[in-house]
Amino acid sequence: MQQQFGSTAELKQRINSGAGIRLSGTPVNVQPEQPAGVTIGGLTIPTPVAEPMTTTSGSSVDSVYIVATQDELALIKPMLSMRVSSRNNVGLYAGSRSYQAGGSPDYRLEVDGLQFSDAPLLSGANPALMQQAAKMFNNHYSLVLLYAMGIDAWTLANHFNEMRPLPGFQVKGDTGSLSADQDCVINRKLVWNQYRQGQIVPTN
Repeated sequence: MQQQFGSTAELKQRINSGAGIRLSGTPVNVQPEQPAGVTIGGLTIPTPVAEPMTTTSGSSVDSVYIVATQDELALIKPMLSMRVSSRNNVGLYAGSRSYQAGGSPDYRLEVDGLQFSDAPLLSGANPALMQQAAKMFNNHYSLVLLYAMGIDAWTLANHFNEMRPLPGFQVKGDTGSLSADQDCVINRKLVWNQYRQGQIVPTN
């Protein structure tokens, strides 16, 4: 399901009222197209139609992917926690848009349990290089990421002859694990981390 949260100002009003966020929204069809049916001996048996998910409560939701900035996430996560019991084991996930290096200890505790994906350099895989890049670009997140992409472009150029003939060959880059398919299209796999008791730890 897809659910809109509104502006930061609206979120602040909702959190002040103690309403929380109920997991409800518009169903999103993510199922592949199914054939019209199966024909056996001239008889066509239609494919059963799957019922769309129409839940308005968090009971049947097992995971939530949140697309938000760090400031928005600091409001959304506690509001979800107000309405979703920890016993339901609802997984909370976010992308790199929600993660900014140097988040305060209070923020890390506020979003405890949330998993997020990001480039290894920005997730703490190489603290010395991250510190150097952050200083060079005045902690500008996008420029540090662009810097990491430049490092990986150089790394790929130096390993290109190995990547083409060896299926499954991967390079551990600063923006992720890099590999090439048979058409030499470069794929990048991000690392996943989790906020746990105020710390950022890799997920297994």
